[in-house]
Amino acid sequence: MNNIEQIGRILKDNNLSFDKTDEVRLILGQSPYPDTSKRTIMNSNYPFSVAAFVTPSFEETIQLFCVMNLFFGLDNAKILIKEFKNSNVSGQDFVCYLGSNFNIFFGNVSEKNNVSNFLTSHPNANILCCGRASQKYIKYIKNFKIFNKRVFNIVYPGSFTFSKSSTVKQWLVFSHANSEPILKTFRLV
Repeated sequence: MNNIEQIGRILKDNNLSFDKTDEVRLILGQSPYPDTSKRTIMNSNYPFSVAAFVTPSFEETIQLFCVMNLFFGLDNAKILIKEFKNSNVSGQDFVCYLGSNFNIFFGNVSEKNNVSNFLTSHPNANILCCGRASQKYIKYIKNFKIFNKRVFNIVYPGSFTFSKSSTVKQWLVFSHANSEPILKTFRLV
């Protein structure tokens, strides 16, 4: 069994089932992890060189946990990170699985050309801007390009902001003003 099939099996074993959608979603971070060992380098078929927030071997970071919580909920996020790690599922496999099965993509605003190409190819994409840099960039290109994207803003889920109540409200308990539309658009379960 390859890792892509294994991801599907792990999700099924945890009684997680999903409806497929044609709706394209982009999780947009600011820049890759400073520690290059935590960067998930993608192959040339993926729209971004480095996948935002997902670590190569499911090394636990605040950012990975927050994104998994967004997709699967708090309890499921903990279980899935552990099972993916124990099953040697790579971050690259997981990112490709989400892209091919759910049209969810991970990019960083530091890859400006790739972001621009992605948005040109997917003019109706929903964008979750994580942090000020991505929010500022999307606002900038919206001024110059006509597109029908829905843009959602959320604080950056990095460890330096995790002690702030706004990060906890927005990423862990989803109890802020934008929570309902973000969950409706990006939650998978």
